[in-house]
Amino acid sequence: MWVAALSTAVHYSKATLIRILFLAAILLKGIDGIVETIAGIFLICTRKAEVNHFLRFLANQELQLDPDNPVAHHVIWLSHHFSFSTKTFSAIYLCAHGLIKLFLVVNLWRDRNWVYPTAMAALSAFIGYQVYRLCHQFSWTLVFLTTVDMVIVGLIWVEYRHRKARSFGLDKSH
Repeated sequence: MWVAALSTAVHYSKATLIRILFLAAILLKGIDGIVETIAGIFLICTRKAEVNHFLRFLANQELQLDPDNPVAHHVIWLSHHFSFSTKTFSAIYLCAHGLIKLFLVVNLWRDRNWVYPTAMAALSAFIGYQVYRLCHQFSWTLVFLTTVDMVIVGLIWVEYRHRKARSFGLDKSH
């Protein structure tokens, strides 16, 4: 399957492959935005005790399969330290973060000129906050997500440059 995909990809230009990567990246960002928004709404609509019960339920299911799972142990710890203020901050953060991503993705998908620099600035601000969080509490998951966001900013930059070159008739790859 991969060989067929690679042999097909050889026939595409570099600009076309970058465009496909760009579209796939913003599609994933859109899905991520939907999930974050739903999670934020879930936190808004549930009581703290229900959230704690849900977190413990998820962790216990995983601990039955793997008693040494560090993520499940962290979720159990989180459920014991999940305060009302943490719930409120998390709900607002997830909703805002998710809705901003959805707004950017919809406008990137529509090829709106103004959104390319706006998206790069917004994602760079998210990256800055993630780096700040990494300085205070290291997480491989956050390293991975930050790296993905940096790649997406790079893809947006390349797509923006190609778009500007096409609008001025400088790009001969299309």
